[in-house]
Amino acid sequence: MILNAGVVQEKEIMEILKEPEKYIESQKYFSWERFFTNLLIEKTDGTYMKYQKSKLNPVYLHEKNKRMILSSARGIL
Repeated sequence: MILNAGVVQEKEIMEILKEPEKYIESQKYFSWERFFTNLLIEKTDGTYMKYQKSKLNPVYLHEKNKRMILSSARGIL
């Protein structure tokens, strides 16, 4: 949801989201969720938006980011 919301803006992420089957190696990743989690971790590493699955970075709870994520979630559901 975070990647789809556009909170982390990177051209490569948008390309992957359009056609994920071209990027996800099934031998390496058990599920698409694991692939996208790893992608989010890689793309935010070393930035103020660093993502860790064990503890949510407060930047994702800022009002603007929260609205973007929730809006994206509504579009998915």
